[in-house]
Amino acid sequence: MAERVRVVVVTALLFVWVQASYADPFSQFQVTASATPDRLSAKILDPITVVVSVEAPSDVNVVFPELSQTIGPFELISINDIAPVPLLDGDRVVARQWARSIMIQSIKTGEHVFPSLEIGYRVSDTSDAITGVVRTQPISIQIASVLSEVDSQEVTRPLKDTLPVEPTSENLATKTTMGIVGAFSVFVLFWIWLRRRDRHRTPEQWLTAALAKIQSERDQKPTETLSTLSQVATVARDYILLREEGGVKAKTSTEVAEIVRQSSSIPESVRNSLVSILLESDQWKFSGKVVSTDELQTKLDDAVACLKQLSEYATQVRKRVTV
Repeated sequence: MAERVRVVVVTALLFVWVQASYADPFSQFQVTASATPDRLSAKILDPITVVVSVEAPSDVNVVFPELSQTIGPFELISINDIAPVPLLDGDRVVARQWARSIMIQSIKTGEHVFPSLEIGYRVSDTSDAITGVVRTQPISIQIASVLSEVDSQEVTRPLKDTLPVEPTSENLATKTTMGIVGAFSVFVLFWIWLRRRDRHRTPEQWLTAALAKIQSERDQKPTETLSTLSQVATVARDYILLREEGGVKAKTSTEVAEIVRQSSSIPESVRNSLVSILLESDQWKFSGKVVSTDELQTKLDDAVACLKQLSEYATQVRKRVTV
C-alpha cells in the first residue's frame, strides 16, 4: 500500500514539473505604457521629442488619445504614429509594441512637467468599446533661457587683445553688458515672483484660471466642442486631486471618481454630476461615438456650471473658516 502511494505522489510531481516547464511565459502579458523624452533639458523653443510606447498582447488594439495644441505647459509641434512592431517568442507573435512620437516646445523657462497621458486599449474580438486605460508617467523637463551664462560671457568678452578698440567703443561695450545683465536680472526676479505667486494660489483660484484659459481657446476655435469637453474633464480630475490630496498625481478618471463619491467635503448637489463628467471622459475620447453638437454643448455647459458651483461652495466654506 505504501509503495502505491509513493508511485502516485512521484507521478503527480512529474506532471506538475512538466506543465510548469512548457507553460507559456507570455500568458500573463499585461498592457504597459511609458513615455521617454530625447532629453531632459532644453532651451526656449527648442524642439523636444517624447516617444510614448505601449506594449500589449497580440490580440489587443491600442487607441492613442487626440491631443490639443497645448500639452500641459508645452506647445504641440507635431505627432507621428509608428506602425506596431510584433514581439516574437520563437516563431509565434505573443505581443506588439505601439509607439507615438510627440514633438513639443516651450516658451517659458523653469522646470516644467510633461503630464501623464491616458491611453485606451480594447481586445480585437470584442466591440469597439474601450476595454481599459493605462497611463504614462509624468516627466520633469528643465527649460533654460537662450541667454545662458556661457553665451553671455562669449558675447561680451572684451576684444582689445585682438583688435584695437577706441575708448568710446569700450565704454559702449561696458554699458551694453550692464544693460543685458540688468535686463536678465529683472527677468529672473519677475519669474521668481510668478513662481511664488503660483504656490500661494488656492485650488479654486487655479480652477478659475484653468477654465478661463479653456474659454479663451474655445472663443478662438468654437467648433472643437469635443476637444473642449475633454479639456474640462481633465481640469475637473486635476482640481479634485489638488483639492482632496494636495497635488496632481497620476490617477485614472475612475480612481478620481471614487474619491468624489467618498468625499464628505463635496456637496451632494454636484457629486453625481462630477462623477458623470469623470467617467464619461474616457468614452468621449476613445469610443468614436458620434454625438450631436447640441448634446456636446449641453454636456460642456453642465460640466462648467458644475465646477463653478463647486468652486463657489469651497470659497464660501474657506471664508467661514477664516472668520
